[in-house]
Order: sequence, then C-alpha cells, then structure tokens
Amino acid sequence: MKTTLATTIIAATVLAGCMSAGMDVKPDQARAFQPGKSTRAEIEAALGRPNVVRNKSDGTTEIVYQHVDVRVRGETFIPFIGGLVGGSDVRTNEVTFSLDTNGVFQSTSSATTEQGASLIGSSNYRPPATP
Repeated sequence: MKTTLATTIIAATVLAGCMSAGMDVKPDQARAFQPGKSTRAEIEAALGRPNVVRNKSDGTTEIVYQHVDVRVRGETFIPFIGGLVGGSDVRTNEVTFSLDTNGVFQSTSSATTEQGASLIGSSNYRPPATP
C-alpha cells in the first residue's frame, strides 16, 4: 500500500512541482511526551489525529504519524528529455507512539525513507534546495 501511495503522490506531483502531505512530527515534539504519564488524548490534542492506528493482539495500541514530501527535480521540465533525465525525490517520515492497554504512552520510534525516482530508474535521493 505504501508503494501505491508513493506512486500516486509522485504522479500527482509531476503536474504540481512539489507536494507535502501528513503530519511531520519533529523529534522535539515526540520528546515532549512522558512515558508512563502522557495519554493518547494528550498526544492527539497536540499533534492531531494519527494517520494510522494499529490495535495489537495484546491489547496495546500504536498510533502513527506519517509525512511525505515530494519534490520534482528541475531537470524534469526540460523540453523533450526532461522526462528521462529528471524525476522526483521522495522523503517519508513516520513516527510511532506505543500505548499500553489503558492508552498511556510507553515509547516512540521513528523511521525516515529517502529515495529518488525517474523514468529511467531509481536514483539516489537529492535533498531539495532550501528556499
């Protein structure tokens, strides 16, 4: 499903130039919650509704905040060859909050994925220039 979502976002972004979607939880935001004390309600009040909720078989829950940032490379807009030499860079950030059976925050984990894509294959991610 992530591959389909990323492919759809890339296709839409080629038309738009760049796009961001989701909640980008920064490390200092994640550290603001205290294990054993903070609750799901407090996390959602601060960050909004999560993108994914996983109810695990042991009664615990994981709430996940995902953010996708897609940037179309400038070369993509070169007439005739742009579609071959250009492409896009995709950065995905995911932060997971683990909650106990009472909805109390226990721990957090995060993952970041960076990849580049073009019509002639995948390439190394190139971070977008800072505006």
